Amino acid sequence: MIRFKDDCRPFDPQERQIMMTPEDPAKNIGLRIVFRIAKEHSYQNLLGLNVLTVKL
Repeated sequence: MIRFKDDCRPFDPQERQIMMTPEDPAKNIGLRIVFRIAKEHSYQNLLGLNVLTVKL
């Protein structure tokens, strides 16, 4: 399990996954790779912190 935390502006990678189009496979390549190899992933914004949890 990997957990990323930062205090940048809110960024929900799951919303980006919805916007991905099969016509451009290079767009958001990092997110595509993570979502493909992850068994589970979740995003929360807690107390102004982005918290992304990825279970491999």
